Amino acid sequence: MATREPIAERQLAVLIDFENTGLKSIQWLFDQVSDIGRIIIKRAYADWSVASDKRDQLLELGIEPVHLFRSGGGSKNSSDIRLAIDAVELLHQSPVDTFVIVSSDSDFVPLVSKLRAAGKTVIEAGESWQIGGENFREYKSQIRDPNLRQN
Repeated sequence: MATREPIAERQLAVLIDFENTGLKSIQWLFDQVSDIGRIIIKRAYADWSVASDKRDQLLELGIEPVHLFRSGGGSKNSSDIRLAIDAVELLHQSPVDTFVIVSSDSDFVPLVSKLRAAGKTVIEAGESWQIGGENFREYKSQIRDPNLRQN
């Protein structure tokens, strides 16, 4: 019989599609997922030249900003692409076993499928901050920040 890895030993990566979600209530999200394991990677993807006012909040939360330059109107999905590339690199080059993808769009369905096919746990957190994903309800009952708008 296969045994489950203890919750406290899980290694989490939180990858934030900032251009679609921002940082509102991100500390609340960190508090919720830290009950699942240790957050070892926190990254937020955006053109930080247009979101430079978030610098102090990023530093306070220990989030690594991944800067993507916009070169005209054709780079709308550059943050999504970079987040996906980083996730696949982490899949093959790090001890991460649980990925938290923070985004309010469905662009990451193929990425989530790839990570799950590799045996990783994926937690999806969207703009409404309803957290879902494979195995999540095994660890915690469904959670919602009462201070946020719900869909």
